Amino acid sequence: MRVVALFAAAVAAVALSSVPVAAQQKPPIKVGMLEMLTGDLARYGIPLRDAGMFAIDEVNAAGGINGHKIEPFVEDVGVSPEGSVQAALKLIQREKVDILMQTGTSGHTLATIPIADQYGIVMCNMSTAEQITKQGSKWTFRVARVPNSVLDAKFAQYVAKETNLRRIAVIYGNDEMGRDAASVFVKGLAANGITPVANEQVQPGDPDVSAQVTRIKAANPDAVFVQGHDTEAAMIIRTARQLIGPQVTLLGFDQMMTTKFIDQAGGPKNLNGMILRTGMLGEMSADPDLHRFVDAYRKKYPNADMLLPMIQYAGMQVMFEGLRLAGDNLNHENIREAFTRIKDFKTIFGPVTTEPNGETMNVVHIIKYEDGKQVVLKENY
Repeated sequence: MRVVALFAAAVAAVALSSVPVAAQQKPPIKVGMLEMLTGDLARYGIPLRDAGMFAIDEVNAAGGINGHKIEPFVEDVGVSPEGSVQAALKLIQREKVDILMQTGTSGHTLATIPIADQYGIVMCNMSTAEQITKQGSKWTFRVARVPNSVLDAKFAQYVAKETNLRRIAVIYGNDEMGRDAASVFVKGLAANGITPVANEQVQPGDPDVSAQVTRIKAANPDAVFVQGHDTEAAMIIRTARQLIGPQVTLLGFDQMMTTKFIDQAGGPKNLNGMILRTGMLGEMSADPDLHRFVDAYRKKYPNADMLLPMIQYAGMQVMFEGLRLAGDNLNHENIREAFTRIKDFKTIFGPVTTEPNGETMNVVHIIKYEDGKQVVLKENY
């Protein structure tokens, strides 16, 4: 019986070797998805996960990448940076993933960079903190997202040179994203001869910000720069409108334009006149590929706010391009080298090119919220 079994195995091996290579099923590409699925940040994480899976399903339905299907492995990172570290280790050590897609906060990303470096695995991310690409990591790539170092420096320049606003107050959430954005903005103002009349911070989870806003009111600002995650930022705006009034100009960022945030902030009247910066035009863009995605995504998720899904989808597009350039050689170093060769690749947010530090985009648009509508003030500022 053992002879028969060995003979059968040999016949099977010969038969397999005679099948053309193109007809043989290629191994899947294992993608580790680091997602915020529980806790307060799940309000961001779940839409990001859904859009990532949508992109993977779309690519797999078209035959995969170079004939390799994408096999996703999803791990919850929770709200703490340490959660991302543990999730990444599990994906690398247990699941043996080929690449990581980090969809967490800047804090999650910064905590996980040493793990990507230690294990020599590409980690894509869409976080915005300036420090992410200043860690000396050759394995970390910010995909289809503009960093705060560009966004808020340009925003400060616009405010200083293109408006009459001079008495500017700053208030931000005291986390990695808020501190980073506010610091860049204040430095940008200083470079243009403006010193903030007030500089306040809000601790994540604070139930009340009236003390900070009262101090800002005493400084008699004509504009208030607001930065932070939606809960803190919305509370700041509601309180500013109550205590200071509608005459002060709000200076914000793109995530304040979602339907959910507008409701949290007290409705369109509280945001009227707000000027904000963004790295993507979103649905204001004329790009047909972007609108094709939006239409297809809304068929599956009719009530979705599209900002986060668009960000995730564009990031997935860049990741897929890096994997495409890697060909059939999916060892970690070859994938990393392939990412460095991404050049003028078209995403739904426009073309991306990988810079030596792992950045891929540096475009900034200036938007104004008027009478419930977004109006482009400056494109590619």
